[in-house]
Amino acid sequence: MGRQLIIAGVALTLLPTTESAAQSLQLVVQPTETQGTAMVQGVQLLVSKAAGTELRMVSFPPDDKGRAYLGFVFVNQTSQPINIGPEYVSATTLKIMPYSKLVEEQRRREGRKKFWNALASIGNNASAANAGTSYGTFNYSGMTSSGGMYSGSGTVQVENPYVTQLARAQAAAENEARTQEMYRSFEQARADLTANLQTSTIMPFQQIAGILTFDLPRELRKAKSGQPFTITIQMGADVHKLEGLAGPVGKLPAIAPKFLAPLQSADTGNIVATAPLVAPVNGLKAAALTTPAEPKPTSKSLQPIQVSIEEFRRGYYGGQPDKIAALAKQGYAPAQDELGMLYQTGKGVPQSNAEAIRLYRLAAAQGNRSAQANLAYMYENGLGLKKDIAAAKRYYRLAADQGDEGARIRLGALGG
Repeated sequence: MGRQLIIAGVALTLLPTTESAAQSLQLVVQPTETQGTAMVQGVQLLVSKAAGTELRMVSFPPDDKGRAYLGFVFVNQTSQPINIGPEYVSATTLKIMPYSKLVEEQRRREGRKKFWNALASIGNNASAANAGTSYGTFNYSGMTSSGGMYSGSGTVQVENPYVTQLARAQAAAENEARTQEMYRSFEQARADLTANLQTSTIMPFQQIAGILTFDLPRELRKAKSGQPFTITIQMGADVHKLEGLAGPVGKLPAIAPKFLAPLQSADTGNIVATAPLVAPVNGLKAAALTTPAEPKPTSKSLQPIQVSIEEFRRGYYGGQPDKIAALAKQGYAPAQDELGMLYQTGKGVPQSNAEAIRLYRLAAAQGNRSAQANLAYMYENGLGLKKDIAAAKRYYRLAADQGDEGARIRLGALGG
């Protein structure tokens, strides 16, 4: 699975990287006057400020397929909704991979895996069909009534139906288990794809997160020195430009931490976040940025579903998945956890373990102990993903460290 980290309370799940690729290529963004940056465990975090919007970025090393992944949080500090999506992003040197292309690649991967799975099932079934059959040879000789000699040899085939039946049952079970695991991997891969940025509207004083995937040209992957790149992102009337170098690790300039002075929001009069970003990585606790103030919209048309954290805490939204979802989309971890439980149980929403896992991950990455315990349960029982006791123990331990008694009991039962 991908790595997760928090940018100002919004969790990003980044796609997997490989050690070999991490040792060879990297992207480095050089901050401008309106940008701040910092490094957290080898990961570059950057914030870019403009008149009415803010852009927060996290960069991971390219993978062994020549793909680079940049995670973003897009913050709208204006009183008007704005759109964001791949069509609002342009780049030099790096090639943006649209969501439709990533989906098509996944479809082709699934097709290949289905083909090889079918061949494996045919082979299993063929072996099972012959499992109860044994072969032997025999020789014979004798003398005819006229005094002539004769001799020869032959083969004999003996079938044990009971052995064949057992072998076929075992082959069927193996084929079914392998096929189910294949489809679970498909479901998880499709869920991971939803983290990629698609065209979305950011309501006033709200924020959304998404990943942009870039393809690295072959010549860049073979370059011996850093190659310049530029990524331009249009957010409403603002333009955020990221300029940097892509190239071999050790050949690019080091990133020096750079802070920004607090900025005054012209729309709200509130002090908004400052750089650099500080975020938890792999479950480590760290401070998060202050998020922009979220005043209630003056027009109901700007936010059809009116929600508040205080009303959620008082239990007013019980049985109202739409309101819980509205808070979950704003990055509020308890709402993400509760919505995940609704999807897991199918209460008020279509049952979906994949969507439950996605929401649990978002909330768990923010340190929500209930989501950590729920995610551990999914790993422990192989619900919607491959059973992984080590991962279950890891998440149970995170929840137990925060005082979750149920997690502590399960951790003990698993020998953790």
